[in-house]
Amino acid sequence: MNQTKLLFFIINIYFVIIINTLNVKGKEILIRNNDNTFTSLNEIITNHQNDKELILNFVEDYYDMTELPFTIEFPAL
Repeated sequence: MNQTKLLFFIINIYFVIIINTLNVKGKEILIRNNDNTFTSLNEIITNHQNDKELILNFVEDYYDMTELPFTIEFPAL
């Protein structure tokens, strides 16, 4: 019984150490409607397309897409 508890404890410690040492390399960009980031959305995606993870966080409820001088195509998954 004590060996089982000890093994369980060691495995838990091992997983905690592994989870805490993993490095997540990603970039999060906040996009606002009246900000320069919204009008330069095409440049942001182009400049960061080789990153391992890019998170675009649209923080407002409404975005006027007619202000964009380009079209954005999203492929269907």
